[in-house]
Amino acid sequence: MSETKTEEINYQIVVCGVGGQGVLLLTDILTNLATDQGIKVRGSETHGMSQRGGTVLCTIKVGPKAYSPLIMDGTADIIIALEKHEALRYSPLLKKDGWIVVNTKELLPQSWKLDKEAVETARKNFEDDINKITPNVCFVDAEELAKKAGAVIAQNVVMLGAAAACEDFPFTSDQVKKTLEKVVKKRFVDLNLQAFDNGLEKGISA
Repeated sequence: MSETKTEEINYQIVVCGVGGQGVLLLTDILTNLATDQGIKVRGSETHGMSQRGGTVLCTIKVGPKAYSPLIMDGTADIIIALEKHEALRYSPLLKKDGWIVVNTKELLPQSWKLDKEAVETARKNFEDDINKITPNVCFVDAEELAKKAGAVIAQNVVMLGAAAACEDFPFTSDQVKKTLEKVVKKRFVDLNLQAFDNGLEKGISA
């Protein structure tokens, strides 16, 4: 990330996935990250259920114009999708030429499993459909990178690392790491820092 004055930051983030993937924890990390820099932030779980198997959507606005956590269609700067098909579900929120950071791991929410034909169509056309939305896409095998860090549960932090490598992401990697050290339980700090670095490296090389 380039150096950015606090008062100039206005950034809108969509975090989506399936219950049990750590969407809410990732949102908590991002809101704490903004607060740690003294930047106004509004965040909310605005749709879905957070129980395992249900779809989850969280929205975060950062900056002086963050009056409400709600994000209108065509205005989000980035979508961080922990489940690949959820990226498509919420893609209308993304602004033109915004970023999509998408986990290539499939973990279908319960609602998708009811329509097998729709699932097969989505699987077949997934990458083409994503690339039609924006030229700025980063595909991440978050499961593999989390395993390399030491625990598959750290996929959400891998995705944060990949997002941090995107152009115009409003926080530096050092700022993210300091917040991780504060938010994550002490015994898991090193694991999560490695997961973040693995995602960051993937994002930079994408």
